[in-house]
Amino acid sequence: MEKIRSAVRYYGSFICILALQIIVITYFGIQKNWLFGDEQWTFNLANRYYEPFLGTIDASPYYGKWLSPDFWNSVLTVNPAYGFNYGSVFYNQSLDVHPPLYYLIIHTICSFFPNIYSKWFGIIPNIVFFLLSQFVIYNIGTLIFKKRYTALLLCLFYGFSWGVINNAVYVRMYGLLSLWAVISYYLHLKLMNRFNRNSLIMVLLFSLLGILTQYYFLIFQFFVSAGYSIYLLFKKEYKHLLEYCIGYLGILGAVIIIFPAAINQITGKVGNQGNEAFRNLVTAPFGENVRAFAHIISKDMFGGHANWVIAFFISAFFVSLLLRFVDIQLSINHDDGISIDLHTHIINDDIYFHIRLALFSQIICYTIFIIVGYFCTISKIAPYIVTRYLVITYPLISVLVVSLAVCIVNINHKSIKYLEMLVIIMTVIFSLNMYRTKNLFAYDPNYSKMLNTITQDYDSDIAFIIVNGQKGFWPVMHEALTMRMTNQSLLLAESDMKDLSNLLKSYKQDHQAFLAYKTYTCKMNKDVFVKQMTQATGYKKYKVVDSYMGDIYLFEK
Repeated sequence: MEKIRSAVRYYGSFICILALQIIVITYFGIQKNWLFGDEQWTFNLANRYYEPFLGTIDASPYYGKWLSPDFWNSVLTVNPAYGFNYGSVFYNQSLDVHPPLYYLIIHTICSFFPNIYSKWFGIIPNIVFFLLSQFVIYNIGTLIFKKRYTALLLCLFYGFSWGVINNAVYVRMYGLLSLWAVISYYLHLKLMNRFNRNSLIMVLLFSLLGILTQYYFLIFQFFVSAGYSIYLLFKKEYKHLLEYCIGYLGILGAVIIIFPAAINQITGKVGNQGNEAFRNLVTAPFGENVRAFAHIISKDMFGGHANWVIAFFISAFFVSLLLRFVDIQLSINHDDGISIDLHTHIINDDIYFHIRLALFSQIICYTIFIIVGYFCTISKIAPYIVTRYLVITYPLISVLVVSLAVCIVNINHKSIKYLEMLVIIMTVIFSLNMYRTKNLFAYDPNYSKMLNTITQDYDSDIAFIIVNGQKGFWPVMHEALTMRMTNQSLLLAESDMKDLSNLLKSYKQDHQAFLAYKTYTCKMNKDVFVKQMTQATGYKKYKVVDSYMGDIYLFEK
């Protein structure tokens, strides 16, 4: 009966923690007022029927034509006639730089709601991925620490980390990627504990899903597999190592069979990600990138106080060792003053070392190996210095943080209450320091003001003109959501600005204002752009209302 009560107590606490974390994620999901271009591409690539990118990378048939808001809605949503059409998803992704699994999930969800767009079609799946990850992390905690209470503290620290919360409302595949990664890590820990073929089959299956979600999983899995292979070599389990390696060769073959475009995408023959990774491997400033990525981890996991955390743990570790071997007794007597007694515990005054790595220590070394290997590789090849390339390691970093706290408490034989206080205090301090809407990725207060201008000041009776450097899709998709809200929109290449006056005449509709987006690919300067726009529209008043990868101007009479 006591075991039942204990289980109910722990699982009840776990559910409460998850409920609070879902509330936090939902709150920031509500605050999210804009989707980054890549997030809008998520919906386009998943839902547009056999037409990614609105044409090709450097050309589009939609330039020089007035486009309705219904057109832009169709760019992001599922046409009722093409719901659950997964062949289109595979085709679109074969021309992109990512594998298809995440987009298949998004397409499935959107197919239940044809012609309807909602950011929640991307955020809610991320919440599900987060919850599943937390269940796996809880099991990791019980496996490593042998105590359910410590496993709860691990979930507490990980789930309230700002980088994890921020990633949960980012409508891309990185939440799903983190799920496959943490499952792979957990199953490898189980294999370290006891090798069996059922666990190996599960490892291979989830690795396949990870590779079909994002190619950066290959880097993570490389270090997971390399560390485990070294472990098998040390244990002289050569037969198991051979089975393991053959299994992963089979998985790589399965990826190619399921999604043949993977070869060209990884090698850079399709898209630019592969080429950029290989180029960065040679030219990227490694030291500078290490510092930049370390700063991101500091903000995402430690509220920007990583240096304090490192200093605290180092100091606490040595102080704990000192207190372990030295018994300091302090007594105060009003008559005799203060007396201090020190008793050492070093046996026979001889100091000796005996190193034996128990399973706990092996797991910690294995975890550090994975984190450092992946971090160094990403610092060298990643195209951008951003959180999304690092979140795959955040569960493992959380394991290290809680493990250090456990070690410090155990050195002094302190009770679990000390560990509880330490982890909770760290979680609160690190979380509250970053829980600001302004820190939310893709949050843009100017965008809200611009939408108010469109929907309230002009009742959506306003046109949107995009002037791009060439007739390509990028960065047009940054404003696909905006153009759903306007009366009409026009895509124009910089070289065709001379045709704007005639295009405005063909529009045959008078407006009080125009929005004009000069993308970063335009070579003309601001003064030339404003002059040409005012001459073409006849509207002399203007101001910049938003800026991202270019400036958006509001021209008024």
